[in-house]
Amino acid sequence: MKVLVIVVNYYCEPLVYSFVNGVLAQRFTGELRVLIVDNNSTPSRVVRLSDLASDDRVEVLSAGLNLGYFGAARFALKHYLGSHKPPDWTILSNPDITFPNLSFFSLLADLYSTTQPALVVPTIENDHYGATGGLMSNRPSRARMTFYKVVFSNIATAMAYYALSYLKRRLIGLVAVVSMRSRQHSGPEEDPRVIYAPHGSFLIFGRRYFDAGGTLNHGAFLFGEEVFVAETARRLQVPIVYDPRLTVRHAGKATTSILRNRSIAQYVKESSAYLADDLFAES
Repeated sequence: MKVLVIVVNYYCEPLVYSFVNGVLAQRFTGELRVLIVDNNSTPSRVVRLSDLASDDRVEVLSAGLNLGYFGAARFALKHYLGSHKPPDWTILSNPDITFPNLSFFSLLADLYSTTQPALVVPTIENDHYGATGGLMSNRPSRARMTFYKVVFSNIATAMAYYALSYLKRRLIGLVAVVSMRSRQHSGPEEDPRVIYAPHGSFLIFGRRYFDAGGTLNHGAFLFGEEVFVAETARRLQVPIVYDPRLTVRHAGKATTSILRNRSIAQYVKESSAYLADDLFAES
C-alpha cells in the first residue's frame, strides 16, 4: 500500500517537525512519502525544514508564495504525480496533529484492504471541544448556507456567531468525551458510518475519490474545504465514512480571536459566499 502524506507549513516549523517525526515513527511496512509544502515566502524558512529531508521519504516543497490549504495540497499532489503512480491514500494534514497509535497507517491498510470509501474520517480528539468524527453528519440546507454567507459578511456578526458556536461546540464536545469514555468501559466502540463532511484538519482521501473524478480545486483561498469535499463526493456518489477505530489528536483551539485578523475574516467571508453561491445555488 502506498500512502502520501501532505502537510502544510505556515510559520509553524516546530509543529511540522513534530508532525513529520510522528509520521516517520509509524510502524508501517508499505510505501510512505511525506511532502512538506512551505507556504512562507522566505527561502530561509524552507532551509530550516531541510534537515527533515535527510530521510529519503521526506521532501520539502515551496512555490515561493502562500498557496492556501488546498492550493498547497494541489501543488504537492501534482509534484508527486509527476514521477509516481497515484497513491492508495492521500492524507492532507494540519501540522498540529499527533498519532496516539503508532500503527495508524497499518490499521488503515488492514481495515480497508478490500473496499475503499472516497474518504475515511478518523475520530479527532481535541481537549477544547472533545472528540469529533466529522464536521457534519448531515448535509446543510441552502437556507443555512445562505445564513452563513450573511453572518460572515460582517466582522461583528461573524465574531458574535463564533463566540456562540464555540460555546456550543465546547458543551457538545464535553458530552462526547463522557460518552466516548462510557463506551470504552461498557462495550464495543461505535460502528463506522457514512457521514456528509470530513473534519478539515486531517483528511484521508482514498484513491477512489480521485479515480471517480474528485479534485482539490476548491474555489476559495482558505476555509470551507470540508464542504467542498463533501459536495464533490456527493456529486460523484462516492461515500465518506467516519471510522472510530482510527484516532488522531488535534491540538488546535477554536477561538474568536482568529477573526480579529481582518485578512482571515475576509477569507471566511469569501469562502462562505463561494459555498452558498456556487455549491448550494440549486439545492
